[in-house]
Amino acid sequence: MGRCTVELCDGKFAELTYTRRRDTVTITQCSSTAGDVVIPDEIAGCSRIKLSGRVFQRADELTSVTLSKNVVSVSSEMFDERHLGVKAIYVTEENAHFCAKDGVLYSKDGKTLLVVPPGYPKRDFVVPSGVTTIGTGAFLCCGIRSVTLPNSLRTVEGYAFLLCAWLTSVHFPKGVSSAINETTFLGCKRLETITVDPENKTYCSKDGVLYSKDGKTLIVVPANYRTLDFEVPDGVETIGARAFRECAHIAFVKLADSVKRLRHEAFYDCGRLESVSLSKSLRGLDAFVFNCCSRLHTLSIDAENPYYRAEDGIIYSKNGRKLVAVPPKYSKHSFEIPEGVTTLCRHALMCDSCADIHTITFPKSLSEIRRFALLHCEMRHAVFRGDVPKGLSEIHLKWSRVHYPEAYASQWEAAIERAKNRDIFA
Repeated sequence: MGRCTVELCDGKFAELTYTRRRDTVTITQCSSTAGDVVIPDEIAGCSRIKLSGRVFQRADELTSVTLSKNVVSVSSEMFDERHLGVKAIYVTEENAHFCAKDGVLYSKDGKTLLVVPPGYPKRDFVVPSGVTTIGTGAFLCCGIRSVTLPNSLRTVEGYAFLLCAWLTSVHFPKGVSSAINETTFLGCKRLETITVDPENKTYCSKDGVLYSKDGKTLIVVPANYRTLDFEVPDGVETIGARAFRECAHIAFVKLADSVKRLRHEAFYDCGRLESVSLSKSLRGLDAFVFNCCSRLHTLSIDAENPYYRAEDGIIYSKNGRKLVAVPPKYSKHSFEIPEGVTTLCRHALMCDSCADIHTITFPKSLSEIRRFALLHCEMRHAVFRGDVPKGLSEIHLKWSRVHYPEAYASQWEAAIERAKNRDIFA
């Protein structure tokens, strides 16, 4: 590791920390006094320079960055929410890898938009014609309100608009054909509508919601989508991963009979969601589907569903042997799992499912607690009617008191002793 000092445009100095490997220097850190930083042509005798992902994490006073002719690699992660003062990125004309236009970083050929600085001064951003790719995290933490995408655009890479807190609308042209997914708009809390050119062959939109072209996958519901009741259209078979994540206004969701699968985190952190009506065709519930839905109190399902059934707002397998999902806002202080349940499925009771539950009674029939079934549960009493279930040592939780039958005392005492070593029991 080495350090060097560079002169800033205002006559001040900044210290760069770097590592060296053969003929390449990687700058890993820039001092907090940095303002307008110019990356030098050469460091420690090396004329091949890279910028690491968090190179400016301590440079809170950063206002601009100029890449010299020998910078060969940068990361979209070099800026975050601390760098709202960064209004421009500049590149010397001699650089063979990058170019800048209006303070925004592109690949040398202008086909890939790489980084828009967080403090970009305009509210509306127009991506130039000729750009074919929006790079990973390109708009990270930008304060833009709207973005206009060119007909030349083909690919939008992951996390493209991550944490664009002021973005309200996006329209995708007909040529976009890959990579729009659940990560594209994470943290875009004011996003209200997503629209797609009708001639696009990969995606479509309906009422401001993004779907696959065939309508079988619901991909993204904007976080600021303004409706209380949301009914998934008939024909949709899959609710995509994080599709409803952080939706602030939706309280009631009804799935079409065609829906077969809810992918992971489909409704993650939907703060106003109160109830979800599951379809008769549903056959797959992935992990964390309803996690952090702090008001969700009821899950119901069509009685004709051959895979699941609902009882008291809780989802079980059709034969009643598996407890599948307890809504996070389950309101009773005492919860007795019915006799006949043999398995607690993964994430059955998630971190906020037990917020109001003081006591859980586990039936004698229980034989298996799958990993993370009781993730972060903190209840006052856990009452077991039978022997130590398989998987107990894999549970990460603390119980104030564990009650068990005298007939199984030796097994339970041994299990508790093992669990204490893993900080499971209080």
